[in-house]
Amino acid sequence: MRQEEWTVEAADAYLNEIPKFTSEKHTAEGLRRMLSYLNALPQEERIVHVAGTNGKGSVCSFLDAVLQKAGKRTARFTSPHLVRVTERFSFDGQEADDALFLEAFEVVKASYVHFEQEGLGHPTYFEYLFLMFMWMAWRTAGCNELHRASSAYGYHFDQP
Repeated sequence: MRQEEWTVEAADAYLNEIPKFTSEKHTAEGLRRMLSYLNALPQEERIVHVAGTNGKGSVCSFLDAVLQKAGKRTARFTSPHLVRVTERFSFDGQEADDALFLEAFEVVKASYVHFEQEGLGHPTYFEYLFLMFMWMAWRTAGCNELHRASSAYGYHFDQP
């Protein structure tokens, strides 16, 4: 049950209050601990991390289309978004719907207390979005039967 009703716009405004660039980022181990708490830690998924100066979005879109044509299930997380924050999250070629986005937002937000207790602190802007994405990938996969995700500039997890 939600303690307060959020809209995508209100959640985006909240996220925009989180520092985007900080001198202290979480270590890979810290993020793994956060993902583990969210039950969204990747297991045996295939991941492609696309990095570089230009063309990341195009490469990820191309990979997404090729993998889907081959019958694979895909998830994509890209940065930045152009109009709405939900554009960053794509599952099987479809933008995350508002309900899934808000559910993930609230799950990560509700996890702050645990993160603090574990000495992990608050995730940065990008880490928050990454945690949301990984949780959405787990959620859309049906409790880890199929875990698909993506990160940074476009991870892809797919089903073999």
